[in-house]
Amino acid sequence: MNLQLSKKWHCATAVGLLLFVLLMAYFVLVQPVIAKHRFYQENIASMQQRLQKYNQIIASRTALEAELNRLRREQAANAYYLEQQSAPLAATELRKRVKTVVESSDGVLVSTQSLPLVENEPFPRVGISVRMTGDTEVLQKVLYDLESRRPLLFVDDLQVRSRQIRRRSRHDRRTIIEETQLTISFELYGYMRGSGAFSGA
Repeated sequence: MNLQLSKKWHCATAVGLLLFVLLMAYFVLVQPVIAKHRFYQENIASMQQRLQKYNQIIASRTALEAELNRLRREQAANAYYLEQQSAPLAATELRKRVKTVVESSDGVLVSTQSLPLVENEPFPRVGISVRMTGDTEVLQKVLYDLESRRPLLFVDDLQVRSRQIRRRSRHDRRTIIEETQLTISFELYGYMRGSGAFSGA
């Protein structure tokens, strides 16, 4: 009886040892191989996704370059137009521009007045009438400054009247100086882009 139990115990022990050896072999030999295989599969999948994205970027490069060039051309063209989104704002900006230019040229700005909006689609024309005084040098400076910068501005209906005036010299109050004073009036206008200009004048 004891001999049979001893044999059964030895058999159970042997089976247990075999299972233990098999488990150890799995964790030592098989599990690392499976883990490494899974790691490689995940890396391959990630690389395939990246490659797909790169291919999409390369495929869209031509379209992106074309869009970028279009935006650059549009930005360059916009520099020629009044940037305000409504005619009243554009007219106000024109008046500020004229005031700055006339005063920096040693002229005297008498008055400015908004002109009716000319709705020439797609480029509405915004203008103001200007009245100022100064001499010929002032007039040259003002016209050059207004027409040589961006946005493009145009002077129209220029009228000049002259008269002789007498004034005392700043250096010697006893000396009387005669000089020609010009009374200048003209229309100044520029163009807007888009339909936002039709909100009023």
